[in-house]
Amino acid sequence: MERIKAKLDQCFDEYVMNEELENLKEEVLANMTDHYADLISQGESNEAAEQIVLESMGDIRALLREIGAVRKTEAAYRFDPFGSDTIRGFTDTVNSLFTNLFQGREENGTREEVYANIEKIDITGMSMDIHISPSQDEMVYVRAEGNLDQIMMEVTGDTLVIKELRSGRIFQNGMDVFLQVPEHLHSADIQVLSGDLTAEMVNLESIRFQSTSGDLEIRQGSVKDLAVKTASGDAYIRLKEIHRFYGELASGDVDIRCENAGSLACACQSGDIDAEIEESFDSIQFKTVSGDVSLKMKHPEKIRTELRSMSGSIDSNVPSFEEGNEVSIQTISGDIRVR
Repeated sequence: MERIKAKLDQCFDEYVMNEELENLKEEVLANMTDHYADLISQGESNEAAEQIVLESMGDIRALLREIGAVRKTEAAYRFDPFGSDTIRGFTDTVNSLFTNLFQGREENGTREEVYANIEKIDITGMSMDIHISPSQDEMVYVRAEGNLDQIMMEVTGDTLVIKELRSGRIFQNGMDVFLQVPEHLHSADIQVLSGDLTAEMVNLESIRFQSTSGDLEIRQGSVKDLAVKTASGDAYIRLKEIHRFYGELASGDVDIRCENAGSLACACQSGDIDAEIEESFDSIQFKTVSGDVSLKMKHPEKIRTELRSMSGSIDSNVPSFEEGNEVSIQTISGDIRVR
């Protein structure tokens, strides 16, 4: 606990202390001590438990700055550092943060938890639906609704792992998991049987979604690396920018719109592919067995096209050059339309 106490002392010692702040510091230390003891009881070593608590602290100084706490170097220029109402509000904020961060909250069929220092999310489930949206700070906020006895959440390193536990029933009554994620979150890896994934206004390095019958819907934001693999689920994608997209679908449809794209590659059996690029792209490779393919480019430059269908029709008004960005579309019996 020595490193934990030293870190806390370092944060608070920069500010003008009074009775209220001393009490607040003791309360924060008590929360950390409880967290440390829980980790030890779970088999963690003293050093590992200390490190986990330190990584979970969040930015104490940011909270102090937010409520207007006075640094010692500024004290001479501040007549009234902060009043009792401000201290009380700050205490409530910190207590609420640490309660959720270390213990979570579960009531009325809803479970809420808050996590710090998360870079990745790994979700495995059966029928859970997953909703992702941006948070307003550096924390990851999770709210689960439904069969709460069938969900497990834990942190492994910098990864938040969420699992829907298996039971004797293949399809349960359903569960919704809502995540609010910060801008620095790196990636999300999601595997579900029949659950859907919806994401809005998020900016991630990568999203990998695998499902049997679940649908994927992404609106706004940008994703550098997006991979989708489903049997009968659909993919609906609306992004400002996507560097690389790879889709592998059996009977599901793909509907993708973006301003700028790197490489887009997708293979479907009976599903249709509908794509629209508003500005620029590097390469496009679409393949289907019986599905139709429609591609619209608002500002095409020099493009090298290869369009082939064994028994379907081909309708294109885009000239093909010997050199240029590649557009390769192949089908067995599906129709091809390029504009």
